[in-house]
Amino acid sequence: MRDILEIPPPITEENKDEYLEELSKITEADDWIKRHSTQINLHEVKIIQHKERDFDLAKWWWLLLIPEIVLLIGYILESII
Repeated sequence: MRDILEIPPPITEENKDEYLEELSKITEADDWIKRHSTQINLHEVKIIQHKERDFDLAKWWWLLLIPEIVLLIGYILESII
């Protein structure tokens, strides 16, 4: 944090042109932001569907058997050793 507070000089006839120039830059910047900004609708709901729609459990049921197969192999190896 800065220790020195910078207060601009008061507007007088001598610095009026400088002040108006700075003010026009700020106005241009605000206009640019408005032109290039998008509105965000927080209440908008988008439904995104996966491209592969045929990913169903019936097709991949064997993946559910992997833990049981590993345990079965472990029991078999344990009983042999």
